[in-house]
Amino acid sequence: MLATLAPQLPIGAGWSYEVKWDGYRALLQKRGNTVRLISRREIDLTRTYPAIVEAARSLPVQDAVLDGEVVALGADGQPSFQALQHRTGAGQFAIAYYAFDVRSNAIRSVEYREQRRQTS
Repeated sequence: MLATLAPQLPIGAGWSYEVKWDGYRALLQKRGNTVRLISRREIDLTRTYPAIVEAARSLPVQDAVLDGEVVALGADGQPSFQALQHRTGAGQFAIAYYAFDVRSNAIRSVEYREQRRQTS
């Protein structure tokens, strides 16, 4: 879940890149109707972001583990870490969860590289 500093970008088919969203990196774990959202530092964010938890309950699978980021987005679509961190601007920012990786085979329907081609 942590980025690694490198002197230059790696090149080749084995590499892909993610957008830097300026949010909280978090694992979303779904087991039946139970959903937990856990930060990289193992802080339970489940009660902090109930809309994300409710949306995850509607996933059409019983078990899932997603690696993603909780982000506060302004009306212009730009992320605001300050709004997320201080929970400011109620009503001015939408809270979203961007899933980067499916960490559980339970919901994989297409190979990872094929998914990346479809979204590029």
